[in-house]
Amino acid sequence: MQIDKKKDHILFDFDGTLADTLPLGFELYNEVAEQYNFIPAVDSELPQLMNMTIMEILKVKEIPLYMLPKTLLNVRKKMKQRLIEVSPFEGIKDFLLDLKKAGYHLSIISSNSKENMVKFFEIHEMNVFNYIYSSTSLFGKDKLIKHYLKAVKTTKESVIYIGDEVRDIDSAKVSKIDVIGVTWGYNDRNLIEQHEPTYIVDSITELREIFF
Repeated sequence: MQIDKKKDHILFDFDGTLADTLPLGFELYNEVAEQYNFIPAVDSELPQLMNMTIMEILKVKEIPLYMLPKTLLNVRKKMKQRLIEVSPFEGIKDFLLDLKKAGYHLSIISSNSKENMVKFFEIHEMNVFNYIYSSTSLFGKDKLIKHYLKAVKTTKESVIYIGDEVRDIDSAKVSKIDVIGVTWGYNDRNLIEQHEPTYIVDSITELREIFF
């Protein structure tokens, strides 16, 4: 299961794909929920939440859509103060270094803040990315993919996106690029399968096999 070698541009999501931010993100959501009177999340419902889209979670937690940007900004700010608590998934750092050594062009498209991501990569000595794009919206990644294609003057056929959520998969599909869904992040395998990414991987080992 290897990709075509002409796909030499790899775009990564950050949260849940490279960085294990779910435990901290869960905690920070509850801090914000208390502040804005949203319905809090409890540990026992995490498997259910991982099988839901962002829009479904907003409905269950009774979060108005207009409050989403403010909520996201608040969580980003809180996460900045505690980034030292977040680790890369096991094997990710070596995988990225090997990709870079092999000549792949690596970039980030994420809804976390660029400041947070740059700080995280500095802490963990993972400064391997050509571009780091941050979306101000949870739903704007297809626009950033389009921007990336123009910025580097490459074709859709040369790019593949790697993410852990169905919104990553959907953005890649809208952009008409291939996408790998990883199952160790915010959405579970069942939900990822429903959105039909080009590939699904359950481990870093399987992800490596696609590129090497």
